Amino acid sequence: MNTFSWAKDSPFRYRHTPAVAISVVLVVLLATLWMGATIVAADSPSPLTADAGPNQVIIPPGGPVEIATTFWFDWAGLQDWYDAMQLAFYDYGSIQGFGLQRNDYDGGCDETAGAVAATAVVSHTQNVGVIGPLCSSSTRGGAPILEAAGVVMISPSNTAADLGTYGPTVFNRVVLADPEFTPWDYRVSFLPSVYAWESGFETLYGHRPEQFARYVYDATTLLLTRLDEVSTVDGDGNLVIDRAELANAVRNTAGFAGITGDLTLEVDGDR
Repeated sequence: MNTFSWAKDSPFRYRHTPAVAISVVLVVLLATLWMGATIVAADSPSPLTADAGPNQVIIPPGGPVEIATTFWFDWAGLQDWYDAMQLAFYDYGSIQGFGLQRNDYDGGCDETAGAVAATAVVSHTQNVGVIGPLCSSSTRGGAPILEAAGVVMISPSNTAADLGTYGPTVFNRVVLADPEFTPWDYRVSFLPSVYAWESGFETLYGHRPEQFARYVYDATTLLLTRLDEVSTVDGDGNLVIDRAELANAVRNTAGFAGITGDLTLEVDGDR
């Protein structure tokens, strides 16, 4: 598992950053990445926290809100996906004053790899949710494991039509299922909000983002928004997140304003 952390309450919010300030943001982002990246074992034990209920994640004061990714490490556009998620982190900011941490797992592009990644995700009990997987086949392997643990997932790229049955309460996606995806995605690519976001990405990173990076940004922002809605701070200053409440909040998304357009999820997690 690779772990990346961001300082909470960053003053930089990418979506609203003027073009003249992009170089300043770039320096800060690269410095943060260089200073904050660490590698830990995939089976690292979860940190000790206050007593948590069976469906709760409790984060002590000063601790980060940990969000897992289950992308495919061999995917050519992988770095663009990480960068899109990083931008969403900076744009959104903290959750109730708690910083954000991204924990990366290799979800591969087959059922076995998806199951292995999901098992690692749920074994680290501070993971509050998952952005991913990339491949639909990985979701077939991983979603049942996430479902059993109650860990919500939002895929930015799964297009197979049958995936809701693998994670009845935790599977969600921010793209349309096949066969509608391709013509819909073509129309999305011409939205002014998408053009502006991708132009900013190009200014920051020197190239246009990979096709699905925009959906990574929306999936991340949606999860952060729902985390903010359901999390509470207890009398000891701990951040308390109920997994079932989070999954339910994500699933009941309606009219969410993403850069790829208004986003509503159906009862099976489809967009």
